[in-house]
Amino acid sequence: MPRAPRLPQFVRFCGAGSLGFMVDGSILFVETTWLHVSPIAARGLSFSVAVIVTWAVNRSWTFRVAARPSCREFLSYLATQMVGLSSNFAIYSLLVVLRVPFAGEPVAALGLASIFALAVNYAGMRTLVFGRLGTAPPGAVRMPPQPQR
Repeated sequence: MPRAPRLPQFVRFCGAGSLGFMVDGSILFVETTWLHVSPIAARGLSFSVAVIVTWAVNRSWTFRVAARPSCREFLSYLATQMVGLSSNFAIYSLLVVLRVPFAGEPVAALGLASIFALAVNYAGMRTLVFGRLGTAPPGAVRMPPQPQR
């Protein structure tokens, strides 16, 4: 039986981002619709949960890092995500505050803002967070570099 072609890294990144968007959007929807939290304040929890989910998926599936996760790696990921979040949040807030038709709804605004932040996040993840660890072929185990003697 032929082996399925390996998905390009950017496509996997978009898949991980889609999962993060679903987590972020679902929590945002519950907070704004059922709990009546303001759309701006609700992003705190929704983003926090989504960033943990996307870190786990990006490191294991998108960039295929088998080395042990570290606090330093997560903080680097979080810092890079904060740059993407800055552009995302600025666009999101503008759409919500101005009540742009259709795009002013919290989840729609989140979707449009996420598209703009996609390129910023991918570049940061590929070069600053996971680039030094490289990627491994499916099924391979990447070991951390050995110290020089």
